[in-house]
Amino acid sequence: MQQGYSIVNYGGFCVDYDPYMPVCNASTLRGLTSYYEFEFYFEDWEGGIYTENTFYPVKQGFFSCSKPGQIRKMKRPYRCYYLNLIPHNEALKKALKPCQFARFTQNGRKS
Repeated sequence: MQQGYSIVNYGGFCVDYDPYMPVCNASTLRGLTSYYEFEFYFEDWEGGIYTENTFYPVKQGFFSCSKPGQIRKMKRPYRCYYLNLIPHNEALKKALKPCQFARFTQNGRKS
C-alpha cells in the first residue's frame, strides 16, 4: 500500500553571509515550485522569502509553506529546517490547500 505522500528532501538549510563568496549573499533566482516546500525558521535573520512577489522576513518561529506552481525567491542570509513533499491522496492535497506563511508562538499556536 502506498503512503499518502512522498518525501522529496528534508534537512537543515544554512545560508550565511560569506565575504569571499558575494554571490551567496544575493537573492536566488526565481523558481517555480514543483512540490510542497515547508520551512521552519529557528532564528531571526536579515533574509526572507518572496512568494508570488510578496516578501516574508525570516524571524524565529515563522513557518512558510509553498505550493506546487508558486513562484519563489530566497533573499539570503537565513537558516531553517525544511521538508519537501508530494501528496498522493486527495485528502492530503485538500488539507494542504490553504498552505501559507505564518508565525507560531512558543506554545506552537498560530499568531
